[in-house]
Amino acid sequence: MKRLISALILLVFLAVPTIALAAPETTDETADTTPEMTAAVMPEIGSETAVLIDAATGQVLFQKDMDKRMFPASITKVMTGLLALTYGTLSDTITMSHDAVYAVETGSSHISLFVDEQITLEQALYALAVSSANDAANGIAEYVAGTMDDFAVLMTETAAELGATDTHFTNANGLPDDNHYTTAHDMARITAAAIQLPDFCEIFHTCRYDIGPTNLQPEIRYLNGTNKFNNSDIEYDGILMSKTGYTSVAKHTLVTAAERDGVTLIAVVMKSAVSTDKWDDTVALLDYGFEQFTSTTVTSSEILTAAPESMNIPDEPDETIEADSLTTQAMTIQLPAGAALSDVQIVYGEPEASPEGDVEIPVEVIVPPVDETYTPAQTLKTMVTGSLVPIAASPSPSDGVPSPSAPSAPEAPGTGDSTAAGKTLKIVLIVAGSLIAVAGAFIVALAIHWKRYERKKKQRQLETPEIKPAEATAASASQNEENSP
Repeated sequence: MKRLISALILLVFLAVPTIALAAPETTDETADTTPEMTAAVMPEIGSETAVLIDAATGQVLFQKDMDKRMFPASITKVMTGLLALTYGTLSDTITMSHDAVYAVETGSSHISLFVDEQITLEQALYALAVSSANDAANGIAEYVAGTMDDFAVLMTETAAELGATDTHFTNANGLPDDNHYTTAHDMARITAAAIQLPDFCEIFHTCRYDIGPTNLQPEIRYLNGTNKFNNSDIEYDGILMSKTGYTSVAKHTLVTAAERDGVTLIAVVMKSAVSTDKWDDTVALLDYGFEQFTSTTVTSSEILTAAPESMNIPDEPDETIEADSLTTQAMTIQLPAGAALSDVQIVYGEPEASPEGDVEIPVEVIVPPVDETYTPAQTLKTMVTGSLVPIAASPSPSDGVPSPSAPSAPEAPGTGDSTAAGKTLKIVLIVAGSLIAVAGAFIVALAIHWKRYERKKKQRQLETPEIKPAEATAASASQNEENSP
């Protein structure tokens, strides 16, 4: 019996590793595809409106009334600098007109330029960025567009081209005007375009600059900025540029860009009641963006694999999309802490055919939200392009070639080919098989043991001699005598 028990124990131990191997591993493919989001520590923002975006994609990482119409004050000069660098040459000479000099309000920021004084565009831009010089802004406007009014029209048109939805400029400097307004979101979009221009960040990150003697000013003008990010009163790693603004109506405004590990973030705060709020809010926003998000790539393959099985081409009933021709670019997103790539949704729009025979398919990449108020789900847009071919020319299924109408069935980024249900079924079958094997081994061992028991029982019966009653009594008595003391 002891041997039987030992054999059964051995079988159980042999079966346990098999069951253990069948247990699911905690991987991206078998784990819950909708993990619980960790509670992000939201920044506390004192400014009336604010936004934090990824400069590369425009993805909003945090917002507080970002689309509310506000007065920008001198952060207007970001747009002025953008247009100056787009249309001008740094070595060109600007001659200050009477209007450019005297359109500046008394008591506002300026560097005391004279009528007919000449400075270079480069000097005017440093005066714009370091000293927030309104007279220099006016000189730039006339240099670029001929008049300050025409420059304001160009500013508004350019803002719209860059994606601004509620921005209207009336001047190059940001001085108060009821029709001079923007939003935190629009200013972030404008800044994202500006920082891509050569020299922009260098100019708008400078804290000191000297303008040498000019035709009307024999003295050197020493410009000293008060921007705490630029002069390192606030030491923050990765600052690319920063521009402040203030009027009695707009209160304090601030635009800042910073870069770490290849990720550039833009923070905009508007109508800070006190000066310290704009600095504290900006630091809190940048910290939140760099610490609570991970830069993640959605590959072109993942985007193409998510395409529907078939896509209808409006007004093109005789043509279909050639699957092998589809191409797109990978997209880098900022993934919130606690989210997985499988939480990202890829949604295809309606294909549009071009006269050249190509097709364009708008695609939305939807990043999961952190918070419905401050960091809602973000929709980023990209494009898939391909070629149209006549339906008659497309390979038929009988040829053993997949239909070129579209890529295979959609698959969420980061998931495998097997579904969770299929893997669970495999695990159940493996465990069941292991248990059946153990049970079968037990039955076989029990049968063998029973046969041995029956054989030994018969053998003992054959070997034991028949003893008569009298002899049995005598033998018993003899044994008792041997055992007595």
